[in-house]
Amino acid sequence: MRISCNWLRELVEIPAHLDVQELARLLTMAGLEIEAIESLNNESGESDILLTVNVTPNRPDALSHYGIARELSALLNVPCLFPSEISQNLSADEELKIEVRASDACQRYSCCVLDGVKVGPSPQWLQTRLAAMDIRSINNVVDITNYIMFEMGQPLHAFDYATLAQRKGKTEVVVRYAQAGEELVTLDSQSRTLKASDLVIADARGPIALAGVMGGQNTEVKAATTKILLESAYFEPAGVRRTSKTQALSTDGSYRFERGVDPNAVKQALLRAASLISEVTGARLVSLTDYYPHAIKAVEVAVSLARVLKVSGLPANAVSMHDIERILTALGLTKLREEKGETVFAVPTSRPDLTRPIDLVEEVLRIVGYDKIPEKAAAAISQPVLGVDKSEVLSKVQHTLMFAGFHEAVNLAFGSPEKITAILPYAEQCIHIKNPLGADMSVMRQSLLPKLLDNVALNSRQSINDLRLFELGAIFVPKFEHSSEHYGTEAAHQESWADERLHVAAVLSGNYGWTGTDSITLPADFYAIKGVLGQLLRQLGCSTESLIPNIEFKRNAQTLPFLHPQSAVSVKASTRSSAIIEGFVGQLHPDLMATFALTKPVFLFELNLSPVLVKGMGKKMFSPIAKFPGIERDLALVVDERVFAGELTSFIASQPMLTPYLQNIRVFDVYRGSSLPESKKSVALSLFFQDAQKTMTDELVNSLMAQLIPALAERFGAAIR
Repeated sequence: MRISCNWLRELVEIPAHLDVQELARLLTMAGLEIEAIESLNNESGESDILLTVNVTPNRPDALSHYGIARELSALLNVPCLFPSEISQNLSADEELKIEVRASDACQRYSCCVLDGVKVGPSPQWLQTRLAAMDIRSINNVVDITNYIMFEMGQPLHAFDYATLAQRKGKTEVVVRYAQAGEELVTLDSQSRTLKASDLVIADARGPIALAGVMGGQNTEVKAATTKILLESAYFEPAGVRRTSKTQALSTDGSYRFERGVDPNAVKQALLRAASLISEVTGARLVSLTDYYPHAIKAVEVAVSLARVLKVSGLPANAVSMHDIERILTALGLTKLREEKGETVFAVPTSRPDLTRPIDLVEEVLRIVGYDKIPEKAAAAISQPVLGVDKSEVLSKVQHTLMFAGFHEAVNLAFGSPEKITAILPYAEQCIHIKNPLGADMSVMRQSLLPKLLDNVALNSRQSINDLRLFELGAIFVPKFEHSSEHYGTEAAHQESWADERLHVAAVLSGNYGWTGTDSITLPADFYAIKGVLGQLLRQLGCSTESLIPNIEFKRNAQTLPFLHPQSAVSVKASTRSSAIIEGFVGQLHPDLMATFALTKPVFLFELNLSPVLVKGMGKKMFSPIAKFPGIERDLALVVDERVFAGELTSFIASQPMLTPYLQNIRVFDVYRGSSLPESKKSVALSLFFQDAQKTMTDELVNSLMAQLIPALAERFGAAIR
């Protein structure tokens, strides 16, 4: 909103010593931010300074020079110089019929008829004011309607009376909703097809204006016009906004109507415009019609000095009740009475944002100045804050995966039921959205993977085949068997009907490695994604370094049918704080590649991190470095193919005779070949023994191995290779 300082000085007594910079600072600190200050030299030689004001949507009263003048009146404690209100007792024109059929969308409609109009160029003072607002001068009648809009904030429109169609000898003007398919050529020469939701002004033939937006070309005021119908109205804001959007047409008038004009200033703006038109064009006011069946009354709000001081934090000497009354009166409120220790004010209908006592407190505070609130030191917190720092967990996950070369993806929490079902067979119990954006976004996601796989497919279509992506976000699991049947039920209100869990998922496709003069790239495989997963779990407080690892990988093709049978692995890990992290890792099943439009194998994992948010990652524990040397002993065991290496290490670690000495077990080789039977494999293990009290001896290690080997043979049928 542009404001002319010259125009302002005609409406409020601004002290001569107050420069424009200080004026801008005062308005900005009061909540009306001045975005720009511009000097202007117009054609008449008059210099002016323009302020560009950023008006928030809840302050329609500030979209005019009157509104800014009121603000300055309160801020500077100076009077306003508004023109005197005009009163007219003219009756309605018997030859003019005004009918409002859409009273829900037009609560007040005022109009007057002026005869003897001489349309011509506007006087220089009027052209200068409009030029400052960046508005092109058209003719004296139209220019005055624009002038009143920028002065008082009330949009007006003038119709050429001679062009209005009659019915039964009377000129008819009707405020109604359009009939679907009706046509109207607006003043911008565009033919518009109207919808049934569009409010129009119509005569006996059809629409002559889009209410609150733009007039019609068929009733435009021209040089030959001698009689006009001048319109001023209060149109319901939501309806004007809807028409403006559907017709893709925004004007200075619609901008104000959408935010709400003052319904009780409609007639006064009309009479002010009629007075100026009479003065400039020599016209005569013939008749006046004011449709206002149900007057919109001022809201009454009470406030007290005690409330202002308590809520605002202002010191007692910063403001008095007299100051409060002065400020609120200057802003247009009217003092009504004293009641129960409070003062009751009538809030003008130009301020729809003032409805509660706290609103009046804010008005007083912003005029007195936020800088008047004394600074107070925040109370020191003597005890540590308890609970898990969620941001620390999220940051740890993000940094670990980014350091591994993965890029973070952010997808919508909605998904396609077909793709979610492909990953999670039980997804028919998903939470369905009542008003989805489309079929592919009709349910709340229960896994992060479908969208990540879509990301891979999208990048592949752009010839980006080497991908490392991860996402960290919430998934939504219904708490009821069929959640859609429980929307709005008492059970759903008493307890959340969705279990929201924090998940992390990652996908790896194409080649990985690094490029350069010594570039090394390898095709993505299961061990690459498993290595990244292991690193992430270690950063979250899990460990594979202990004798009995708290990260368990278990092949589980039956419960993970969406993964390749040879690499369908479930994951279960425990942090130092005993938080259990569960998930899976593997290669996407080849049968699902077509579902997601993929052309290359994709390796992936997904984990549920919610338990970590509850219990945390735990504290790191340190132990002293061993003083005595240990002994490492290798053991190659021939076992059946069905025996997993993890089973062997877990069994060895659980042997009581080894517990005091065995510090680590490491699998360093798995061999299959012609020297072994077809159903056999060789697993090579490295066992590290160490005593905290003394140096280990070969004799002790040999004794321990002599007890271990028979136990392995009995449990697994293992033989020494």
